Amino acid sequence: MQFDDEGRVQFTDEERAEIATEYEAIAKRLWEQVERVEARGNYDLGGRLRAQACDAEALVEAARIPDARRANALLSRIY
Repeated sequence: MQFDDEGRVQFTDEERAEIATEYEAIAKRLWEQVERVEARGNYDLGGRLRAQACDAEALVEAARIPDARRANALLSRIY
């Protein structure tokens, strides 16, 4: 991770690929947990886990945007 002249975060292609891979795995585990807890009737916890899974998926999508400048802008807001 680097910073541009205006202090904005700049991720390399490799870093963005790493972020996407890591958060894809996190999202997968979170969705599995959502299914388990909701199957037991715990919809409150399921809702919180669901929100975290959606956040993880948003990071994956932002990291995979081909336009590096746009991806960096989104990741710096979310990450």
